[in-house]
Amino acid sequence: MNRKMLTLMTAAAMGGLVLSGCDTQATGPEFAVVEKVTPIKVSTSTPKQVCEDRAVTTRLPERDGNTGGTVAGAVIGGLLGNQVGKGDGKKAATLAGAIAGGVAGHEIDKRHEGGREVAEIQQDCRTVQQTQSRIDGYTVEYLYKGQRHQVRMAEAPKDGRVEVRSDGSLIDS
Repeated sequence: MNRKMLTLMTAAAMGGLVLSGCDTQATGPEFAVVEKVTPIKVSTSTPKQVCEDRAVTTRLPERDGNTGGTVAGAVIGGLLGNQVGKGDGKKAATLAGAIAGGVAGHEIDKRHEGGREVAEIQQDCRTVQQTQSRIDGYTVEYLYKGQRHQVRMAEAPKDGRVEVRSDGSLIDS
């Protein structure tokens, strides 16, 4: 055999050995079927001040300081007391009537709600908690070769499947 032929045969045999250990078939990506997608929600609560206006009616104090009732009661009591008795008894009855009328007039005037009514607007404020929620990712359950897997993803799978490795782990896209 000639030396060139022997070299060619040796090279071919070596190439066959090398290629026999390789999988020459090109494999495409493997996919798993998505069974369930659950959004992961995060809620945040922030305080917010809420104010409301309301009308309040108040009564201004009387200008005379509630002395009008005392004076009027004393005068009326004195006139009534003057109608009773004769002589010194009449003077005592007038004085007693004036005192009793003054006391009664003062008490009546204290209970009287006098003065002008004034309407004001008051603002009542309170703090309420305002809650907002947002989606922070998705829990995705998928089935691959009869085994269930679960993974957290930033985005939900679009077409009902996910790309996986041969061991079933998710390929990050």
